[in-house]
Amino acid sequence: MRGNSRALLLPALASAALALVPFARPLLQGECFFFRDIARTFFPIKRFAADGLRAGEVRFWNPLLHEGVPLHLGPLSYPIDLLHGLWVDERFFTLLLALHVPLAAAGFAALAQRLGCAGPAAAGGAVVYALGGFSLSCVSFYVYTQALAWAPLVVLGLMRAAEAGGRWLALAPLPVFLCATTGGVEVFGQSALMGLVFAVGRGAPARRLVRASAALVLGLGLAAPALLVSWTQLGGSARAAGLPTAVVLAHSVDPWTLPQLLIGNWHGNLLDVANQWWGANFFPLGFPYFLSLYLGAAALALAGVGALSRAPGAGRATALGVIALLVCLGRFAGLEPLVEALPSLRLLRFPVKAFFSVHACAALLVAFGLQTLGSEPRAWRRLLALAGGLGGILVALPGLPVAAKAVWSWFLGGFMPPEHGLALRVRNGELLLGDAARGGLVALSLALVAAMTLRGRLRPGRGAAMAVALLAADLLRAGAGLNPSVSASFYRLSPETESAIAPVRASGTRVFSCDPESSPGYFAARSGLPSHDVWSFAVAMETLTPNLNVAFGVKTALSRDLTMMVPESRVLAPEETSPQAVPRLLERLRAAGVTRVLCVDPIGVEGLRELPTLRPGRIAPLALHVYEVAGALPMRAVEGGRGHIVAASESANRLRFEVVAESPAMLVVRDALAPGWSARLDGAPAPLHAVEGHYRGVAVGPGRSRVSLDYRPGGFVAGLVLACLSLSVIVVLTVRSVWGRP
Repeated sequence: MRGNSRALLLPALASAALALVPFARPLLQGECFFFRDIARTFFPIKRFAADGLRAGEVRFWNPLLHEGVPLHLGPLSYPIDLLHGLWVDERFFTLLLALHVPLAAAGFAALAQRLGCAGPAAAGGAVVYALGGFSLSCVSFYVYTQALAWAPLVVLGLMRAAEAGGRWLALAPLPVFLCATTGGVEVFGQSALMGLVFAVGRGAPARRLVRASAALVLGLGLAAPALLVSWTQLGGSARAAGLPTAVVLAHSVDPWTLPQLLIGNWHGNLLDVANQWWGANFFPLGFPYFLSLYLGAAALALAGVGALSRAPGAGRATALGVIALLVCLGRFAGLEPLVEALPSLRLLRFPVKAFFSVHACAALLVAFGLQTLGSEPRAWRRLLALAGGLGGILVALPGLPVAAKAVWSWFLGGFMPPEHGLALRVRNGELLLGDAARGGLVALSLALVAAMTLRGRLRPGRGAAMAVALLAADLLRAGAGLNPSVSASFYRLSPETESAIAPVRASGTRVFSCDPESSPGYFAARSGLPSHDVWSFAVAMETLTPNLNVAFGVKTALSRDLTMMVPESRVLAPEETSPQAVPRLLERLRAAGVTRVLCVDPIGVEGLRELPTLRPGRIAPLALHVYEVAGALPMRAVEGGRGHIVAASESANRLRFEVVAESPAMLVVRDALAPGWSARLDGAPAPLHAVEGHYRGVAVGPGRSRVSLDYRPGGFVAGLVLACLSLSVIVVLTVRSVWGRP
């Protein structure tokens, strides 16, 4: 019995340990992730929510963005994020997030074992799942890594519920609940579909499907508070109206991107992707949504063996992977008519997110392939052919510039960006070919292992273990630079900027940031730097570019919306955030209570008074130009009659005022009016008026009045009711399963 337990635990522990390797150095040195959305969106929002928890406040409303918005991914959404309240620091956020990757490996190992894979086979599939390019790329999107960690357990739970019912109907909803509340909706949806597909076995398929569906519904019921709140927050946003088909399909996988499955550096140097990137021709914004889709020739060879095997589930994994790959192709696969015909599809963006299913199914096929190696000698012959063939092609590629000079020149001319000169194209081409050769050598090493096993020089078990080691080495090699880190001090403003914005924070007024990426000076300065990734994020931070302002408690107005979940009346198009657009925005800025404009370029506009220029060292050679807006309207005021506010207290969800007026007047709060806000006047419910279209107003009479404004997110109460009902059913199922035991 003890031996069986050890055999079950060993693949999970081994793969989890390997999955932690990419993060060992930054975690041991107390560093933090910073690249892409993790710094610009997720860490600031998580800090805001965690600060509230430390203060004893559950924040559902964020007054710091877009003149106030519901707090997406609130503190009562994903339960593990509640731990942030223990230590509000980006180092702790990084640690908790990084630990989800080994959790993903351990969960996948358990799933693979349930599907008949043991020892090295389960560990090998788990290594591919946790360390593949897609998985490591998800870290910069935060919620996708969290969802990816629970996804294998969603599939496993639905399978067990379908097979056994009873206590598994009570246990399976837990990973469903955890995965659904992460906010990684697309990953969760695909894992749920995969779970239902694998849950349907040969015996009594209808009964199995009903059980699995019941477990899924119960899990969604537990997650209802978070899901319903997120759904109600879409009102007035671009998503609620249905995104244009072009936006939905924007990040489709170009067929010219598929070679990255074999060559990690196909579009750029993954060890320094921010500074050495040559794939701009193939992505709508010049940069991909997921930095890497790499699996490697070794993994694909093993997946091919798995697809050709008789392993239960291999056919389903292959079919799901192929269908998901077609979805990833999006507009290149002609999916526009489907998106037009199904309005529900226009709530989501970017077909590339379907690569989760490709990635997960490939990892399953790797596990099946490794398992087959232990029982079918012909599987080793297939591996020898596939790994040798793919590896041989990749190793031979560096000879292409000599063997087919015209073809190589044609490739460099069309594949590389037109602004890259010949010398840069040649250098980038050499990096690409060198990486291809390194991946090919790993595949050839795997082919050598197969040959030695076929000749009897290696036992199959040892050969499979060596195959897993080669997989891990290749994936670690290709993914080592995908998640760079910085010291914790990076997440603090420079003393110069901190002193300049302190009065704005104290007064509760707002700033407007010209997006650095819309400023000519930004790109001129960046072009002269040998490395600009840390510098670029520092520039965004020092300019308080949303959402980075949230971490510093400074309110902003009229910025870009990266989520497409904010009412369109309160956001700007990218071109409207440039220095040249400021004159056209001045009246809107005044109405929003904006008292400062920040920009890395000088702005000569009447109505702006230039304040001392700031020169934080970490954004040199840029300087930060600060302007005071003349005539900004007060954030809280009594209008339409003589009166004033005599006392006020504010938190994220609650505002309290004492007002004295000589005649009927309107208390105006220049924060966004949104569903969920309610007002009380002297303790009695009062109507909440829309002032100037989207600010809050409460009518007060003569004399002294007490006004309170409270926010309760829509759908939260209904969600709690559904969660309680689901929990009640789960408790009944648990009691029955325990009581019914012999």
